[in-house]
Amino acid sequence: MSGPVDENPLLELLHDMIDSIEPIESRVEALYQFVKAKGIATEKELAPYMEQAANANDVRWRAFRVRAEMLMSEAMNPPQEESVGEAGPGAEGDSGKKPAA
Repeated sequence: MSGPVDENPLLELLHDMIDSIEPIESRVEALYQFVKAKGIATEKELAPYMEQAANANDVRWRAFRVRAEMLMSEAMNPPQEESVGEAGPGAEGDSGKKPAA
């Protein structure tokens, strides 16, 4: 082996995600600084666009958090397998009564 292997797939996923987001964040900041430095738009002119982008981004990240939490919870607590016979008569909605013939 060439180095320590991350045994936790969730941490590996988190590291991969951060590695993907960092360059995007750098590019966005560079564009923002460029627009301001060139005088293309003032901070006041950019404000409504920044707010709109922040609102849309907030919704996307909130959905991502919910999905990620669900996946992590499932990964950390795999479902218990039902033993044979548990889903027999009387299970889920079956009142145990036989239909009249």
